[in-house]
Amino acid sequence: MPLLRRLLRPETKRSRTGMPRLDGRSTSAGVSVSPDRALQVAAVFSSVRLLAETGSMLPTGVFQRSGN
Repeated sequence: MPLLRRLLRPETKRSRTGMPRLDGRSTSAGVSVSPDRALQVAAVFSSVRLLAETGSMLPTGVFQRSGN
């Protein structure tokens, strides 16, 4: 799962309109949730796996045009 961790890792430069940082902030219930901790929940892990497997089946868009 290194690709997922690389995608969820907070970057140093962020625009104000970008997604919120995923750094494990506390919720209103006082529980700190980070990407690594969320993936320990079976429902979250299964959902991420399903989306990743579905996305990996899409064509890559490599075509060669010949003639017109």
